[in-house]
Amino acid sequence: MIRRVDRYVINEYLGPFVFGVGTFIVILLGAQLVPWMLRLLVRDAYPASIVLRIFVLRLPAAVAMTFPMATVFASLMSMSSLSSSGEVIALRAGGLSIPRLSAAVLVAGFVTSLLALAFNELLVPHSNNAAQQLIADFAPKARPREHFTFAIPAKGEPQRIVNARLFDPKRQRLEGLTVMEFKNGRFWQLFSAESADWRGETWELRNVEHVIAHPDGSQSKHRIASITHEIGKSPLELADLDKDPVDMSMAELHRALENERLVSSPRSTEVLSLVMTISLRWAIPWASLGFALIGIPLGLRPTRATTSIGLGLSLVIVFAYYVLFNTMNVAGSQGALPPLLAAWLPNTVLYGAGLGLFLGLRH
Repeated sequence: MIRRVDRYVINEYLGPFVFGVGTFIVILLGAQLVPWMLRLLVRDAYPASIVLRIFVLRLPAAVAMTFPMATVFASLMSMSSLSSSGEVIALRAGGLSIPRLSAAVLVAGFVTSLLALAFNELLVPHSNNAAQQLIADFAPKARPREHFTFAIPAKGEPQRIVNARLFDPKRQRLEGLTVMEFKNGRFWQLFSAESADWRGETWELRNVEHVIAHPDGSQSKHRIASITHEIGKSPLELADLDKDPVDMSMAELHRALENERLVSSPRSTEVLSLVMTISLRWAIPWASLGFALIGIPLGLRPTRATTSIGLGLSLVIVFAYYVLFNTMNVAGSQGALPPLLAAWLPNTVLYGAGLGLFLGLRH
């Protein structure tokens, strides 16, 4: 009997959830993604086929954003449907409590949170990176760049200074490359290469003059036909298209944080922003469970919620959540609050409000 009720509640939940995902995707596409695609197509003169591929690659991120919104809509509408048809009264008369009736919806919210975690870690970074690579390949910045210099690390005492006469992003080639390296603040070695090509993980330098500084102050030189050597930046980074932390996997975020901590103070904006991004990566998906909790008591109100009312109420709840979320994001990134606290505070408020409404029901 109980398992049959759970299946019935889940069936009532799935329809509104799928409808909510579809509806909120349309809203997000119209508000964000489509205008951006049109700018690429019209203003930046990207080929239509490339714009379409970028659009498809950006969809997983949009879908992941709809999960919390669809969850509150589905929990609200499924409970409202059961309540308005008298099924809640009948089930309670049969000995089924409100918490037990709501268990299936809460499990659905929990599963949705796990699904959002999987999307954000396994799918979204890779699809966003592929879209960014397409943008880089066809952007004006993909044209050859002349005469540039950078240091590794960018702040503090340099360990490596790189200069190039020309960089061709499409061919992933450097020409007239000079790499000067330091050890303990003193010049150590110099590579002067006619050209260098990206081999997927590192650079292959060709026709190289290698100069080594010895402890006694003397130097030695020798020629090398070809050598692989790390210069500190990939072709994508050299094109000034550094990966946005939002597009990084969790492993990449932690590596970026470790690198930033080597050259910045623990309270620097760069470090705090990365810590905040990592904390949010864990916190945001669990909003779905909180939205499921808050949608149940709202759906069990005496007044029947139509689809339009349910969508409107869902949007109001989500809007209030994201106002708090964005406020905490700024506070955590700027150091006004500890990033971990700032990331989880919106969920804490959401769970508290949902639990308060839930406990207010007549069980």
